[in-house]
Amino acid sequence: MGSSLPRRGRAALGAILAATLAAAGALAFAPAAGAAVSGRNLPADGKIRFFMGQDSTTLAEYKSAVLDTDATAPRPGGVTLYTNIVFPDALAGVNSGVDYGSGLVDFNATLGQYPGAALAVGLYLSDTKTGCYNQPLRAIAGTGDADVVTLTPQYRAKVDELITWFKNTGREVFLRIGYEFDGPWNCYSAGFYKQAFRYIKGRIDALGASKVATVWQSAAWPLNEHTDHPEWNYVVTAANHYDVWYPGDDVVDWVGMSAFYGSTYAAYQWSCRGVDTSPRALQDRVLTFARGHGKPVMIAESSPQGFTTGTRTASCILNKAPQSVTADQIWNTWYADFFGYIAANADVIRAVAYINTHWDAQTMWQCSGSAGTAGCANGYWGDSRIQADPTIKSRFLTELRHARYVNGTGTYSPPPTPSTGPSPSAQPSPSTQPSPSASPTASPSPSPSGGTGGNPYGQLQAESANALNQASIVSDAAASGGAKVRANTGGASLTFTNLNLGSPAPTQIKLRYSSQRPTNSAFTIEVRSGSATGPVLASPGVLGTGSWTTYQDLTYNLSNAPTGTTTIVIVFRSNDSSPVADLDYVTFVGTGGSATNPPPSPSTSPTAGPSASPSPSPTTTPGTGRRLMLAGQSTAGSYQDMDSVVDTPDGGSVYYEVKSGTWVNTNHRDYATQLAQRGQVIQVGVSWKDNPPGFTGGDENTKAARSRAVTQELANGQHAAQFTNLINFIKAYPAATFQLRIDYEVSSFYHCTDASCASYKNAFARIRQLIAGQVGNNVRYQYHPVRGEYEQLYPGDAVTDWIGVSIFAHELCMPIHDNGYLYNGTPPANYDVTTSQCRNAYLAKDAYGNDTAVWKSWDHDGNVLKMMKFAKDHGKPMIVSESGMMNFTADGSDTSGLEPVAGDRWMQRLSSLLAYNGPIPNQSGTYDLSNVIKAVVYINLDFRYGWDGIADGTFDFPVNSTWFADGRLTRYTAARSTFCTMLATRDFHSRC
Repeated sequence: MGSSLPRRGRAALGAILAATLAAAGALAFAPAAGAAVSGRNLPADGKIRFFMGQDSTTLAEYKSAVLDTDATAPRPGGVTLYTNIVFPDALAGVNSGVDYGSGLVDFNATLGQYPGAALAVGLYLSDTKTGCYNQPLRAIAGTGDADVVTLTPQYRAKVDELITWFKNTGREVFLRIGYEFDGPWNCYSAGFYKQAFRYIKGRIDALGASKVATVWQSAAWPLNEHTDHPEWNYVVTAANHYDVWYPGDDVVDWVGMSAFYGSTYAAYQWSCRGVDTSPRALQDRVLTFARGHGKPVMIAESSPQGFTTGTRTASCILNKAPQSVTADQIWNTWYADFFGYIAANADVIRAVAYINTHWDAQTMWQCSGSAGTAGCANGYWGDSRIQADPTIKSRFLTELRHARYVNGTGTYSPPPTPSTGPSPSAQPSPSTQPSPSASPTASPSPSPSGGTGGNPYGQLQAESANALNQASIVSDAAASGGAKVRANTGGASLTFTNLNLGSPAPTQIKLRYSSQRPTNSAFTIEVRSGSATGPVLASPGVLGTGSWTTYQDLTYNLSNAPTGTTTIVIVFRSNDSSPVADLDYVTFVGTGGSATNPPPSPSTSPTAGPSASPSPSPTTTPGTGRRLMLAGQSTAGSYQDMDSVVDTPDGGSVYYEVKSGTWVNTNHRDYATQLAQRGQVIQVGVSWKDNPPGFTGGDENTKAARSRAVTQELANGQHAAQFTNLINFIKAYPAATFQLRIDYEVSSFYHCTDASCASYKNAFARIRQLIAGQVGNNVRYQYHPVRGEYEQLYPGDAVTDWIGVSIFAHELCMPIHDNGYLYNGTPPANYDVTTSQCRNAYLAKDAYGNDTAVWKSWDHDGNVLKMMKFAKDHGKPMIVSESGMMNFTADGSDTSGLEPVAGDRWMQRLSSLLAYNGPIPNQSGTYDLSNVIKAVVYINLDFRYGWDGIADGTFDFPVNSTWFADGRLTRYTAARSTFCTMLATRDFHSRC
């Protein structure tokens, strides 16, 4: 292509696509291997760096349309651009802008718009337009051929110039040398390519460019090309394909690949012709190769080719014929598969680049007709801009907020303000009408007292900074310490010295700020280490709050934060000289805080909070030992609503029916698939009691009798075929974790054929044996009884991994109403209607050492507390398998289903249950149960419309009946705030 800068050029695409072979089937995600990877610029703490690309025009539009309009949108961890070393236009775009029909490329402009971002560079080295003689490769390699002898010094000088330019940026650079080396459109020779690659790597090291990493990127093109010339090495199915092209472990830092199609390739993108190997199978081969060489993988180019997000169409990429689709179809076909593959292989995929481009608007990529013809030289691409569709944009940004990504979190939560009441767990909302005394004064306070360091994992008050530059201290009674620091102009900074960040490095930073700038006015807060020009750890784009006394809390992921004692500088960037913002305090988040022994959060006592230590058994406790929050149930809508409140739920809950041998309906299947593709936790209620096999009708007693009979049949080994679909689904997603409830809310009425309940115990063991013998170790088996029969039906320690419990109304001593009838769940004498508390006694000692009954009001049902003690005694973690709001308040005229007061009380009691430490009804002593419950499924649905919560215009339950309630978190203020406080103070993995 000479001097042009295309991502790929397929002038000879018609010839390349001549042979048509049968399509291979799409493969499931490859299981992640345990081998560690290493390489230059590898993100810390197992994170993934996400890049956006691929030209300056596109990146400027992304900044203005997404980042500048949505302060919660995570900034990319890097940006992607292209240049070349092909004369006469070598290094085009580096020193000045250039546009060859694929968007402007201007390195300086883009890096100025994305401060602190890493840089991925596609280095084009092909001479396809002048005959495919590999002259650039041979000149760089110094082969001594007659036609390159005089060119070698010129080419090598450009290599040094480019590397030096990269070095001087101070940024992490990912140099994709001769990207898509095995794409036949580049005409590279494997031998010359490897020689040039090795030379460039040698110059990187010789020039001391220690932040420049080499990327060896395969096209992962699923067709065998030039099969009549296998020596050209374009037959991708050849067993030695990658070995032939590999330059060597000593010069390759990263293995790269393109990923424009995945397991769903045949639905639209390749629907008009076959492939020689499925794209996913080829991608799996790249990952396997990388794991074998201990190298991290960069998905260096990705985009939903053939789709248009703006007009919502899909087409085969080789023959433009768009058909209308929905945003959900686009997301589920391409994006869900894409992000799921990343999550499933996060052990090796550590960098991802997405091309956010309106391809049809760029002349190089425009297409009419068939690929390879004059009107469609490079195939059909479409429009991949996420901002072109609100659904795609929202879901895409939600994915980037996941903690697995560098700079992956940019969520806001309402800031806490001084409490006005005695409530121990709920944070009051911020004051919208501050008192006159809360107004800040503009007069500066005394200079900060420096030199003491401070606790970075506590509230590091801005006014305690060791040095201020173009900033001043301002008094404000609404600030946490009575004062704050104002950045008086763009470029103002605060410096904290002698901060001990401990080890490992912190992963996030929290900042509380205010700004009188309008709420649509954007600026940037940079967090740097060492100095005001040191490495950027985070650079969130934020918006004004409209007032100096209106505060926002910002949480942002850190990139490559240092360990040990260091200096941190907070810099405010804006495009004018007006005051930018006030900073109240900063707090670092991470486990390295043990180095400074931070005090406990003021909202919970040291003894009440859960321990963060992991469970002794790796088969019962996930990952880090932190609590999991799952979005229940049945549909992806519950997840999406919760996802708008928290950074990312850890999974969800669905149901599988033994009678039909499949999911209860397609909503359950689709939700399970979404979660599985993301490698998340999936609780599956494997049920027969609601619809037993062989039950043809009758009353509840008839159904229960059939359920008991089926339980015995399952114990005998019958109905094994009904689990086939479930087993196959689990096998297809080895990166996901499955919590199988062997029926749910099991009881003697539905599951026991005699007093011993051997029927259920044996059925549990038999089902576990059936499934465990065919799947991997990503399945946990859960015993979920009704709360009063947990001992009677217990299958035993040997087969039980988790114990589940349902938490609705009575479990938290809350009343429910059913058409005016109040039911408290306990005898009237044992319930306090005024406080909505249970009344019960526990055993204590009197003055003479004798047992005596002490009556007490309780927020938690005694059977739940006893069940928690039972689980602890048996060494089993518990999961709140189902929890949600009900109709707590009698008001038949209110059709909203909302519980603004009782809902907040319910949420407070759920939170306190997780940290329970105290007596148990009818027992003596006190019990620390604060680390028993390790996961919670909150049913985040509008129950007014039935168990699936899908609004179809007609209520499924009568108004003022038990289940007429809307439990969606987004519909609440106080309850949602309490929910967020619970996540933070009870050590959940997900946070608001």
